[in-house]
Amino acid sequence: MIKTAFFDYIDLAYAWALKNPRYHKRINLVKLNDFMLAGKPIISAIEAPGDIVKESGAGISCAAESPEELAKAILKMKSLPPAQRAQMGANGREWIIKNRDYKKLAADFLNTVFENSP
Repeated sequence: MIKTAFFDYIDLAYAWALKNPRYHKRINLVKLNDFMLAGKPIISAIEAPGDIVKESGAGISCAAESPEELAKAILKMKSLPPAQRAQMGANGREWIIKNRDYKKLAADFLNTVFENSP
């Protein structure tokens, strides 16, 4: 039996989170990292600081818990040429590799710890 990865079956990914006051500083959904690493364009409906979909150019961000905004984002994504959607996926993959590599995250953490130590 041939096994195929889930991401081979999708044209784009959807990441969402309910509005939550706990997200007032930042939210990091693992699925976003997976979607970006897979090179898929993303529709993101998450309201929190640090919108990596927007920052990286990996897709379209819209308001959380808004069916109207989600519908607009879907129609906008559908209207884009395939090459532009592919570029969004490539942007996300490039960004996640550059910014979420474990070596970089560890170095950033250590720099923060030592900068803030007495």
